[in-house]
Amino acid sequence: ALANARDGDTVAIAKGLYRVTQLVWAPDITIQSYPEGANVEIVSDADGNSVLEMWSDTAVVKGLQLRHSNKGICLKIANGHCKMTDCHVESKGVTSMGVLVEGEDAKANLENCSLECSEFAVVSRQKAECTMSDSTVHSENGIIAETAASLNVLKSSLYGPVVFTDFCRGTVEDNTIASKKTLGISLQGRTTGINVTRNVIHNNVAVGLLACRGAEALVQENVFRGKGRTQIELQGPLSVRFDNNDIHGGSLNGILITGGGAGAVLEDNTLHG
Repeated sequence: ALANARDGDTVAIAKGLYRVTQLVWAPDITIQSYPEGANVEIVSDADGNSVLEMWSDTAVVKGLQLRHSNKGICLKIANGHCKMTDCHVESKGVTSMGVLVEGEDAKANLENCSLECSEFAVVSRQKAECTMSDSTVHSENGIIAETAASLNVLKSSLYGPVVFTDFCRGTVEDNTIASKKTLGISLQGRTTGINVTRNVIHNNVAVGLLACRGAEALVQENVFRGKGRTQIELQGPLSVRFDNNDIHGGSLNGILITGGGAGAVLEDNTLHG
């Protein structure tokens, strides 16, 4: 059915387990489970491949379970646009990814999805744009924006870090973030226009939020708490403003400023302990 699909078609997939090497498509179509809510699993263990790879201008993936058990990607969006709703993504291999959004013309919108990934849940890179909302993520390395990409994470529950690197931009708003590893949110390098607002950032092993190497961001109205080493760590020089945050001191530091911390502004924050 996918091989014969044309722009505007809807491909409905019945309940079942489907093993594939890789599915690639370019038409602007909708792929969905049938009936709605049916358990549709599309699985691959092909080393280095994607379960689904998209080049469509506008496509919708709804109600599917995508699983990869090797070094691969569950969903790759390469210079296409895709809306993914009510899906479950699971990648368990070493150096695997749940969703990769790659290329200047690539755009992804993930709504009400769940992701369970050994490595990266979502990677947005090479000027791509990715927005995730109302979703749940369990991932060792979390969600990352790199090489001038855009990443927006909204109203989600994240058990893994959110990372922005050089020249990336985006919004992290109204989430709960609890990383099993070292960081909750990391702003690494010359990020531009990052807005971190109304999140609960807690139970991170080492640092709730790290900003370093010239990061630029506005961090406001968040709650930082838990028994991590440090809630906020600033390694200057920076251009980061902290307003109206509620900071419950870490096991060693509430706020740690090293390397001068030049350019960091803290105003109207509450520090406990």
